[in-house]
Amino acid sequence: HVTGVQTCALPIFVALGRFIVRAREAGALRVVLLGTEPFRRAADRDAALTAIRAATGIRLRVLSSEAEGRLALAGATAGQPVEAPILLADIGGGSTEVVLEVPGGRTAVRCVRTGSARLARAVGYGDPPGEAALAAVDAAARVAIGRRRLAGMARAITTCGTGTNVNRLLGRPRPQVLTREDLAAARRLLGS
Repeated sequence: HVTGVQTCALPIFVALGRFIVRAREAGALRVVLLGTEPFRRAADRDAALTAIRAATGIRLRVLSSEAEGRLALAGATAGQPVEAPILLADIGGGSTEVVLEVPGGRTAVRCVRTGSARLARAVGYGDPPGEAALAAVDAAARVAIGRRRLAGMARAITTCGTGTNVNRLLGRPRPQVLTREDLAAARRLLGS
């Protein structure tokens, strides 16, 4: 069941208005609005896009999952070519875009139709989630994403709120590189 975007229209319009004002105050000559997974799957997408354009004067473009992944990679690498293989996971609430970039510009993008909010709803965890719920989320994520061998991967990056929130959970004021040990520590905190 997909809920409509218009059910939360006022908060969306307010947030978009603030972003547009900030962008223009910062000197943006052109403001572009981009929508991701919630818009891709919304039953009332066309009506929501019409309402957003009427409210802001700007047409919101709905990105394909491949375009979303490629933009996340461009942001994470500052648009520079990679020197070693890199894996990027753009973990959103409803989807995860997995991008593999290797030197020479070969890029593969895969969209997994699950994200943090979908996984949380699927297992019905509490706050804090506890070890049983985390194990259920792990199992569901493995099924959704599948097991992939990532031998030779020089670096893995997570974008959006996921990496930031793990850093916050670990008490860091700013996002930093996360190690396997950091992820294990965050999981222990969540499971306690």
